[in-house]
Amino acid sequence: MQAQLTAAEANFDKQLKEQTQSSIARENAVKDACSQQLSTLSSTLEFLNQRVRGKNMVLHGILDSTTTSTPAALERVVKTAFDAAAPGRGPSPVSQSIAAVTHTGKPGIGNRAVLVEYSSSQAKHRAYALSRQLRQQGVHLTDELTPKQQQSLRAMEPDRTALLSRGIRTWYRQGTLYYMNQSVRRECKKGEAVRVPVPQGASTPAATPGPLPRAPHRAPPRASPRGGTQPQGSAPPRPPPRGRSRPRVPNQPLLGPTG
Repeated sequence: MQAQLTAAEANFDKQLKEQTQSSIARENAVKDACSQQLSTLSSTLEFLNQRVRGKNMVLHGILDSTTTSTPAALERVVKTAFDAAAPGRGPSPVSQSIAAVTHTGKPGIGNRAVLVEYSSSQAKHRAYALSRQLRQQGVHLTDELTPKQQQSLRAMEPDRTALLSRGIRTWYRQGTLYYMNQSVRRECKKGEAVRVPVPQGASTPAATPGPLPRAPHRAPPRASPRGGTQPQGSAPPRPPPRGRSRPRVPNQPLLGPTG
C-alpha cells in the first residue's frame, strides 16, 4: 500500500512538472509573438511617421511678431526669404512648392519655429540647396523629426560636441549625424567620434576670451590753490599761523672776484 502511494505521488509530481513546463513554454511563445508583433507595429508606425514628415521642414530664425501673426502673413514672409535666397528675381520654384506654413509651439514663447510642408520631397531637397544663402539671413533649416528620431538625436549630441571640438564639420539629416572626413561624407555611430582622426590643418575652436583686466581706478587730480595740480589723497599745504612771520635768512655779503 505504501509503495503504491509513493508511486502515485511520483506520477503526480511528474505530470504536474510536465504541465507546468508546457504552460511556461506556451506563455513564452505568446510573449515572443506579442513582442514581435509589437515591434512590427512600431516599425510600421515609425515608417509612416517618417513618410508623413518626409516632405516637411522646420525653419528657425523667422521673427515671431505681429507681421507673422496670421498664416497668410507667415507664408508670405517665408516665401520672401526663399525668393531672396534663390538666384534670379521673382518667385522661385522652392517658394511656389510650399503647400502649408504654420508656427510650432505656444504663442508668446519667443521666436517659434516654423513648420513648412512642401508639395514633394524633391522640392524639400531644392530648399536644402539654399541653406547657405538662408543662413546669411539668419534662417536655419532642419528636418521635422519623429519622437524616435529626436531621442536618437539627443543620444548623439556628445559625439557631435566631440567632433566640433576637433574642428570637424557635422550636420543632421533625418535624425542621423554625419561628418566630413577627408572630403568624404560619413555617418557617425554612437561613440565613434573619439576614434575619428583630426584632419590636417584643422584648428580647434578657440576658447572664449574672458573679460580684459581693468586698470585700477584713479581719481582726477585736484587743482591746487597756488596753481598747478595736486595728487588725489594728499593734504593741501597749511598756511602759516597768524601773528608769526617766517624766519628771515640773514643777508650774506657778496663775494668779489678773487685774485
